[in-house]
Amino acid sequence: MACLAARLLLVALCAVAAVRGMNMEGITFGDTHTGGQGMNEDFVVEGSWGADYTNMFHRDHTPGVATMRLRATCTIVETGQQIECVAPHHNRSLLSGTGTFVGQVAYKRMRDGCSPMPNVGKKKKKGKKSKKNKKNGEAGGDGNEGPAMIAVVPYAKAYEGGKCTLAAKASMAKKAGYVGLIVAGGRGYAMRGGGFSGAGARHEKFKLPVALIDDDDANALKTATGQGLTVRLEMKMVKVENGRVIKDAGRLYAEGLALYKGKKFGEARARLWYAAHMEPDFYPAQLTLANAIMEQQCAAHGCPHDGFNYHDIAKVPPELRAELEGRLAHVYGGRSFVEAPSAAVYADRCATGGERVGEAGKGSRLHLVTVATRERPELADLRVAASELGLTLVVLGLGGDFYGHGVKMNYVRKYLSSEDVDEDDYVLYIDAFDTMLLEPAKRILRAFLAMCAPIVFGAERRCNPDSAVRQLYPPPPPKAATFPYLNAGQYIGRVGDVQLMFDTIYADLDRHFSFMGKMYPPGRCDDQRWITRYMLQHPDRVAMDNEAKIFHTLDGVEAAQLEPVPGTPGALHSKLAGTRPALIHGQGVYAKPAFKALVKLVKASGMLDQDDFE
Repeated sequence: MACLAARLLLVALCAVAAVRGMNMEGITFGDTHTGGQGMNEDFVVEGSWGADYTNMFHRDHTPGVATMRLRATCTIVETGQQIECVAPHHNRSLLSGTGTFVGQVAYKRMRDGCSPMPNVGKKKKKGKKSKKNKKNGEAGGDGNEGPAMIAVVPYAKAYEGGKCTLAAKASMAKKAGYVGLIVAGGRGYAMRGGGFSGAGARHEKFKLPVALIDDDDANALKTATGQGLTVRLEMKMVKVENGRVIKDAGRLYAEGLALYKGKKFGEARARLWYAAHMEPDFYPAQLTLANAIMEQQCAAHGCPHDGFNYHDIAKVPPELRAELEGRLAHVYGGRSFVEAPSAAVYADRCATGGERVGEAGKGSRLHLVTVATRERPELADLRVAASELGLTLVVLGLGGDFYGHGVKMNYVRKYLSSEDVDEDDYVLYIDAFDTMLLEPAKRILRAFLAMCAPIVFGAERRCNPDSAVRQLYPPPPPKAATFPYLNAGQYIGRVGDVQLMFDTIYADLDRHFSFMGKMYPPGRCDDQRWITRYMLQHPDRVAMDNEAKIFHTLDGVEAAQLEPVPGTPGALHSKLAGTRPALIHGQGVYAKPAFKALVKLVKASGMLDQDDFE
């Protein structure tokens, strides 16, 4: 038992160290030194890994460990054709980089790959090569950089007494500026059991990704003009379960997310741990794992809960609290976000030097926009309300496919880039099926401009979708205490500022979400997760309507807490916030009864002549 406890402690420490980006060199199986997006840029150790949390559903032949391997995928970009390629391995141990690498194939003047290769980016002069360049095997040129290149060299018995090893070939390719190495004729060797087991077999580190292919496939990469085709080389860590079921980080995350939503925290943590360890910069895995750790441990140890969120995680065991905070720091760019959250998210912008972003009625238009892929009675109500309040509702996406909350950002971003919209106009976005407008356009715009912020989002009582991110919000001032957390279902801002926000978020998605492949297009992301990240990192650009002056969310709110305003059909006064909001938003399943009751109340006032909720 003592040995098992020691092993689990070592594994947990390694997990935290990997998250914090420490140098893992010298540590054996199951650890990584992590770098850029989707990429362990130094090395990966293939073999049997221990997880910091395992259970009967996640064990392989040896209890508590999982077999991890490196998988290579090679695709010809011009045709989309995949060719068979494998990552070299031997004795269940391999050191290699991971990630996605795209480059034009270079196969001329490569010899056996053991001597210096032609340098990438050197353009051949029309005249003769210099003697120096001839000697070094380089093409003469002016030093201009060319496209990314992947070298193709013969296998030449690299681990069977040949002139040099695969690692030496990879080193030569790296030195010459190539982004990857394809070795022709070595695929059969890689697939055989056993292999070289002499000195250096476990500690040779490839300087760049290496894939082995057949000679026939290598010939298919050549063209009649002498130029090589373009190859996309993907090197991924995969987990092998029960000796035959292979799962990558994307699949493990999807399984873990479903288990997390089902409150099966133990099983969720096991899968999410592997997903986060295999792809450290796939941020949804890191955040969902942090959520699972916090919710499981807080439930077990009695952390204070206000009915919406856990507010104090001091009772979480120190080693798990450190892991939770380390994962948040990894996603948000440093421990300062955890240790000293920015109070600017709750600041009174006008009182702290913020400037009004414009003036109502000065030539700029207000675009009221929503996204709906089909017609529903709630959308019909929203159209009527907009019309009666002097607004035209622009509905985007009808007839399209709604496959994730990020789809809303896709449609709005495209609309804002159209010729009909000026960057100095204003856009008011609202969700289609759980929002009701209550106030006219001029009042909405006037309230927004009075907040002195480029973009204003609604706010809610629950920290969604990432409960652990609650730790990154500072304690709210009294005025913001009722609705302290961002809600992405409604916002208003100057078009140019909203476009800048979306451009930044989509670049973020490219680095930390959609690089995972076709299972994770931007439209499948959780928009609220990424907008929250944007706000916490750019508190000068985004504010929340914590006082519900414009946006009043209804999760955790009873219908009786809002009452009609005498003499003003459709207007409501919030006894909870003490304001007269411009719209109500019934987000989440718990808010639906209150939303339906309040819509009926608005209809009873004479504002709407439909009765779609009967």
